[in-house]
Amino acid sequence: MTDINRGGYVKEEVKDEDVTTIADDSAMDVDETGPLIPDIKAEPTSPNMNRTLLGLPNDCGVQSKMVRCAIIHEILYHFVYSFDNFEGLPNVYERFPPALSVDEIKAEEVPVYVDADTPTRFMPPLPPFSNAQQGWFMLQDFLNVFPLSVYVLLMPLPKNCPDVHNYLVDPFRRHTILGDLPLHIRMPLLKDKKFVKYLEHVILCLCSYGLMRQMPNPDVRRFNSAHSAVFYVAKEAILIDTSTSEKGYSTVSPAPHPDGYTQHHYKFKSEKDIQFYWHHLRAIALSTPLSFRQVKKGDETIQLNTSNHGSAQDARNNYRKYAMGTFDRSQIMGDPSEEYSVVLPIKPNDGCAGFACDLFVHLKRHWDLNPRPGTTSAGSSTNGEMTPKMQEITWKAELRKLQSHWNSFIIALMPSDMEIVKRYTTEDAEHVEIGDCKDDQG
Repeated sequence: MTDINRGGYVKEEVKDEDVTTIADDSAMDVDETGPLIPDIKAEPTSPNMNRTLLGLPNDCGVQSKMVRCAIIHEILYHFVYSFDNFEGLPNVYERFPPALSVDEIKAEEVPVYVDADTPTRFMPPLPPFSNAQQGWFMLQDFLNVFPLSVYVLLMPLPKNCPDVHNYLVDPFRRHTILGDLPLHIRMPLLKDKKFVKYLEHVILCLCSYGLMRQMPNPDVRRFNSAHSAVFYVAKEAILIDTSTSEKGYSTVSPAPHPDGYTQHHYKFKSEKDIQFYWHHLRAIALSTPLSFRQVKKGDETIQLNTSNHGSAQDARNNYRKYAMGTFDRSQIMGDPSEEYSVVLPIKPNDGCAGFACDLFVHLKRHWDLNPRPGTTSAGSSTNGEMTPKMQEITWKAELRKLQSHWNSFIIALMPSDMEIVKRYTTEDAEHVEIGDCKDDQG
């Protein structure tokens, strides 16, 4: 198996203590202002009230599954394919050399790569590997340059990191990469084991969608950590318009015309193409009539098959293997010595948009937006109005059966059907409203 040479440095085993690189705590002056959200605490009135309440300071706008995938895919594409656009500026290996220990790395000034309010403002690019196709990267290199503004969209903040809100209130400092944060802020973020697991789960989802590939581990004993995993970001992708499918639960019906469903071939040349792809996927997902357990035909009610894997327990186990990342990864493996153009989604392609039905891409709750709090969002294309008017006209021309509500920002903010039907059965459970908490604190 090809041993990727990272920027001319010898690839070494990544240890737990080498999770990040340490920059000087005085690299950036932090404004000594109050936290972004007041410290809202509600005393539980019963043992059943020991649960996280909506709006606590550690929740700065964690997004749903597909929104997280879209944001990570966009900044990953920028990370691996923007090297030629930043001549004269240090790349990721010059900012964070793999051969130096963490105590030797100093960052006196943080260079600006994109002079705009964007998560990639301070993100150094990744130089191409000398013996592999451009697009391969090691997860450890991506962790060092991960923007703080995207971190809060991926997972809740650790409770032992209060000073991070001083960065989040600033329109530009919120995009600071983790490797440039002060040590007392950076370590709680990177040492949180959930962070790497959350990020790896998103990347594995992108692999299953046919957007990325993973390199097989050359030595399990040496590289036994997720930080040393190597992935490839594809420059082409395929979407299938399944909006004309008949009603079903998770599996689309056979194509109504002999030519099959319409297939769209994407070639990514910039981040705009990435955004265009995800808007198109969202239009297909929310226009495909799935999630039906029964269908009425006249006076007859037909129960639909909710499982293609035998019993209901088998169906749940099949879904969990994708949710937990325990599926057969041989389908997403790629060889760095080969050249890749189109990377196909994993089989079977019997679900929405040509993906596996067990990925449940069609569920509305996977596309819902969380606007809280708006000042800390990454400024990604997934926030605010979903698409420009020109792109909306394009969808009407390309999708065979477009649902009018697919691009509704109001519907994206509404709770899913599952959240509406849920009710707390405990008699002494009390609901604490965020506004009341704020008034009490004031």
